[in-house]
Amino acid sequence: MNNMSNTKKSRNKDDWKHARNEFSQTVGKSVNLLMESHGYSRDRAIDLVLREIGGPSLVTDEAALNKLKQQYRLAHQPAARALIVSTAFEQIAKPLARRNDDSHVESVYQLIKTLEKATF
Repeated sequence: MNNMSNTKKSRNKDDWKHARNEFSQTVGKSVNLLMESHGYSRDRAIDLVLREIGGPSLVTDEAALNKLKQQYRLAHQPAARALIVSTAFEQIAKPLARRNDDSHVESVYQLIKTLEKATF
């Protein structure tokens, strides 16, 4: 039984790595598309991708933003970007967590689908 549990943990870890890599590649492709097709600066392209991920609300929790900045010693903009992605991820993951153990992986793929459907 313990061996089966270890195998599942290893598979979940590999799935998580793959999902993270695919998410990073999708974000990169989206940013590059906006820069090349529309002539946007990198910062403007990143902001548009984040708006697609996080919706219209973006960062509203200043306390969480300040905590993140202090905890990881980040400047304002990188901390805000990380918080947007994290919040979007959590909003998707919560309902999925009730259904399965792979909710974190499924959440990343939901964000990928959101970006792939985007009409920038």
